[in-house]
Amino acid sequence: MRIDLNKGSANILISDDEVKKRHAELTAKGGFKYPANQTPWQELYRSTVGQQATGACLELATRYHDIAGTVGVARDNHLGNDRHCEERSDEAIHCFFPW
Repeated sequence: MRIDLNKGSANILISDDEVKKRHAELTAKGGFKYPANQTPWQELYRSTVGQQATGACLELATRYHDIAGTVGVARDNHLGNDRHCEERSDEAIHCFFPW
């Protein structure tokens, strides 16, 4: 392995034939073995987070990156139209539900 920090490159120093041979051997063995999940959070992470090369983010979250630009600002559950709020002299905002 040769890593050049100035160029930002990493190169494996074996032939293409050797890479193909190693890949075939690994595939024949069933690929890399992963330990069993130990917590539900580990299982969620492993099943939903993408590869480092694509940002290692929750893959389902990428659909919401520009949500305001695509469908508009998300509704605000805290100050909906069904709530009546007023400012009082103590500078607090007091709200009540009409139902």
